[in-house]
Amino acid sequence: MVGLLALAHDRACEAELADAIEAALDAGELPQLDRLRERFKPDRTANRLAYPAISCRTRQLSVRAESAE
Repeated sequence: MVGLLALAHDRACEAELADAIEAALDAGELPQLDRLRERFKPDRTANRLAYPAISCRTRQLSVRAESAE
């Protein structure tokens, strides 16, 4: 039970998880936490698209010191 609650919280999938649990119970089965974790695991490709790659060039500390004078 705690694992299901943690999964719903961590993945923000409360409604979808409730539907999956209800479907399992309607089929006369108990919800399988491992299967549900696999079903609701984060999509790694979506995360790559959500955050663009950012690159920064830094100058040497000696150059910064000269510009501060």
